Amino acid sequence: MRSELLYSTEQAYISDTTEFVELYDGAFLQMFGRGEGTVDWDGVEGSIEWTNFPPRRPDGVYLPDITGVIKLAGSDHPIMYRMHGISLLPDEQGRRLFAGPVRWYTEHPDFLYLNRVSGSSVLGPRR
Repeated sequence: MRSELLYSTEQAYISDTTEFVELYDGAFLQMFGRGEGTVDWDGVEGSIEWTNFPPRRPDGVYLPDITGVIKLAGSDHPIMYRMHGISLLPDEQGRRLFAGPVRWYTEHPDFLYLNRVSGSSVLGPRR
């Protein structure tokens, strides 16, 4: 097995779409948010849009549940994806590191192999 960087992104939540529901005297929190950004897939640029519906554990750790779509420039074939995992506590700037598995779904002729693989994702601040 080998690890290979497929693409890099710059993305953020759309601020007016983030909602929280807190239940059981704060013991359970459910979040919903939408985000967008840009993607660079081996020199091909595009856009990325996603939704996240993560619960928050009592220790403050979120468990991301992300569904999204990548649209590469010059292509009519979107690349859809699902990501689940764990979002670690915020760093000094309030940014969180996310780690977890990702699955892709596409009819894009150059990326059909994605339908048969599973990957892992690490999202976080650029160093």
